[in-house]
Amino acid sequence: MSLPTRFGPCFWARAACLLLVPKMPCLAFTTTIATSTKHTSPPANCRSLSISSISSLCMSNAADLHTGYEWLAREKMDSYCDDNGKELEHEIIWMDIETGQAGKSVEDTRTDTDIGTKVTGAEPLCESDDILPLYPLGAVHLPSPGQIHKLNNIEPRNIKMANDLIDPDSGFDGRFCVTLRASDTGRIARTATLMRVVNTTRQESFDKSLIAIRVECVAEGLVEVQQILNPKCWSKEQRIKKSDEYLVAKVRPVEHDKESDGDTVRKEVQVIAEQVANDFEAVRRIYSSKDAVSTNELPDWAINAVQSNLPLLSTSEIVHDLWSCTDVWQQLTNTIRMARRSELNSDVNEITIDEACKLGGPLKLPVHRTDLPIDVQKRLNSMEEAAAQNFLELGIDPIIDFQIILSLGNSVDRLKYLALLISRERRRLEAKSRLQQVFEVGVEDVGRTMTNSNITSSFD
Repeated sequence: MSLPTRFGPCFWARAACLLLVPKMPCLAFTTTIATSTKHTSPPANCRSLSISSISSLCMSNAADLHTGYEWLAREKMDSYCDDNGKELEHEIIWMDIETGQAGKSVEDTRTDTDIGTKVTGAEPLCESDDILPLYPLGAVHLPSPGQIHKLNNIEPRNIKMANDLIDPDSGFDGRFCVTLRASDTGRIARTATLMRVVNTTRQESFDKSLIAIRVECVAEGLVEVQQILNPKCWSKEQRIKKSDEYLVAKVRPVEHDKESDGDTVRKEVQVIAEQVANDFEAVRRIYSSKDAVSTNELPDWAINAVQSNLPLLSTSEIVHDLWSCTDVWQQLTNTIRMARRSELNSDVNEITIDEACKLGGPLKLPVHRTDLPIDVQKRLNSMEEAAAQNFLELGIDPIIDFQIILSLGNSVDRLKYLALLISRERRRLEAKSRLQQVFEVGVEDVGRTMTNSNITSSFD
């Protein structure tokens, strides 16, 4: 069937958008919905990855503007300094699921150093240790009190885990742990978020067979993965078989820090919190103003979301409820990512439909990229790579930055790191605003010069 000629390719690109790309939840000011975890084997040269390696690693991640890479975490560890030039010490300890090796980098896991240690050995349980299901994801969930997190489980192992969590005889009491899984190495972050299921929704097919379980849960704190008890269930063979065995790990609660008890520390926290509140207000004002800077950064729907849903942060809230305030910042970064991803998908879909129409014959939906000419495929791939690199260079990261915050040892360091992120974004936006003003003044000066020149010429 041919397409009506009164509609151009742009219309059909948008009409076919849902057929061309997977349905993704809007992350703007909602809790993250995690679907099935995509298991990709790490490339052989994963130790030397850079921004330009995105295309060779996973093209779908480039189109998704994904930032959950271990190499990116290493770059952040090497480059972050505070306003005084002092390097901020932070680290993410990563764990290989199958071998149990843990370390800051892949190299660490191949040595016998204190960091590169094996944690899967049979160790006695401490009084505070728990045996709980472990859920690796491509996102970071913060332990914000009262925040509802939603997980949509469609893989057999995740469906089995969800069923066991609501089974009173399982011994889990509805508790499980979610942790970040790096897309480049496949390793998981050792610091995880403890969750408790509060509600489930079952989705069944026409024959009443269970095809998905939607889980609503709340965070109850942070834990550190001590050892994975059944690593073989994560093997390639088990994944190919679509085994319903899920990971189970021994975890230990992360102790609450006591650094904020001293008067000196409290004064320092107060000063930093005031700066965070001021910087956040400035960032929020720029993004919601609909001036040249904000409209260039975000589409109208995202600007409206910032205006309507992004709250202001007070100094008191930052001091007494840091996790909720950090969650607000993560919401903004997710919104920026979603906005840029939607614009990229729109452009890619429009070109895809336009090129598919040029092939002649009836248009078959969905259009597969492999059916397009090679030069068009390369063009689309280059667009996605460039968009991914531009997004990374923004410094707006909804994944690794927040895993770093989880991994820091105390609330003061977490606040300092959050302050650094917000301050950097404020400086970036204000610098862009000043550049825009200089450009506008320059254009006006050129216009006045040309006008005066014309007047002088007319008198001559």
